[in-house]
Amino acid sequence: MGNKKEVFDSDIIKVRLTKEEYAGISEEQVKQIYLEETGKKLDAKVKVYKSSNYINTDSGFAGSIIHVYNPKKGINEAYTITRGTEDAKDWEYNVFGLYGGITQSQYEDAKVFHNEVIKDIKKTILLIRNFKLMNMVWGIL
Repeated sequence: MGNKKEVFDSDIIKVRLTKEEYAGISEEQVKQIYLEETGKKLDAKVKVYKSSNYINTDSGFAGSIIHVYNPKKGINEAYTITRGTEDAKDWEYNVFGLYGGITQSQYEDAKVFHNEVIKDIKKTILLIRNFKLMNMVWGIL
């Protein structure tokens, strides 16, 4: 896979994907965004994995992973999108949990989610390139 250009190589595509994740992004929306921003049809299978299907969301963590795959074209990429601060529960976590050193539950949930999805993908596909589209808390995932 080397130095091959990533599928979602423009900042505007990444921003739009991240924005749509908050509303519940679908495979069709991913392909539509790609078409609108590149003028080309995305010639790859797209699967969206939702954090709510993998982890208990009591911590407030939410996100998605977009897997883009076409072995004939050498495409096998996973884009992890984690949400930023959305509500009072998130602000409480930021102030008292993360910055106060009391808990890292959202961060831990993000790691578990990411690792479980990658493990599921690797059950059938061995090599994968990972990209992360994150808000401030998840910069070290």
